[in-house]
This record gives sequence, structure tokens and C-alpha cells, in this order.
Amino acid sequence: MKKRYIITSLLTVTLIALAFILLYNSKTNFYLEEEYYGVNDIKEISFSTIEELEKNKKTFAVLIYQPMCATSSHFEKIVDEFLEDEKISIYKVAFGDIKETKIGKKVQYYPSF
Repeated sequence: MKKRYIITSLLTVTLIALAFILLYNSKTNFYLEEEYYGVNDIKEISFSTIEELEKNKKTFAVLIYQPMCATSSHFEKIVDEFLEDEKISIYKVAFGDIKETKIGKKVQYYPSF
């Protein structure tokens, strides 16, 4: 029961943080490029793809998750529901794939967005 409470609390905090981020981004006029709109999709990518997107100054959204992590799995379901409503595409990458990179060292927790 305690474990379920912790997971629920973590998901609630994550959703609230995501809502604040989305509200803040809407005030700063942050938009993904047109190619991300119209289709709800989560595409697995590698760290090299992230580097390429950054190098080319592309906008993107990436979900950082850990395979076999219950919280990551629950959060991905929530993101799936969000994408279904908003019709946007995002990327996802396993934390283990970026852990030793410059980006990975900045990520303190997973799942992250």
C-alpha cells in the first residue's frame, strides 16, 4: 500500500510539474516544428539522434525513461493519453543510453520530459 502511495504521489507531482512547464512554455511561445503536429506518436531514438537534432537547432520533446521501471511505465501511459488528445509526436530514449553523456549527467530522475 505504501509503495502504491509513493508511485501515485510521484505521478501526481510529475503531472503538476508537466502542467506548469506546458503553461510556462505557452507564455514564452515555444512551439515544436510543424512535423511534430497532427500525429500522436512516441518514437524511440538514440543519443546520437538527440545530438543531431541539437546540432541542427531543431525543436523536439523527449521522454527519458528507464525500461522495466514501474514509474516510467505509468508515466508513459499518461503521456500516451496526452498525445492522443493533443496529436503531437515526441521522442523517447532510455536513461541507460544517455547516463554517461553530458545530457544524462544533468538528468537527476527518470522518467523525465
